[in-house]
Amino acid sequence: MMGIGINIKTVAVMGGGIMGVGIIYTLARSGFPVLFRELNESLVKRCQDQVRQIYLNQLKKGKITEEEMKKGLS
Repeated sequence: MMGIGINIKTVAVMGGGIMGVGIIYTLARSGFPVLFRELNESLVKRCQDQVRQIYLNQLKKGKITEEEMKKGLS
């Protein structure tokens, strides 16, 4: 993706708490590949589950397609 004179290829988010989950979702929906880091595997799983739940809620509301959800979660 192109920013202001910057070619952003991947974005990293440190922490998958409430704010991190929202940032991860927003970046993924905008087409950025997102990496995130958490303290341990259970927190990684919790973050992944929360992002997946946001996608499912948006799908149920008709705000995204199933294809957009699959792309964002890949």
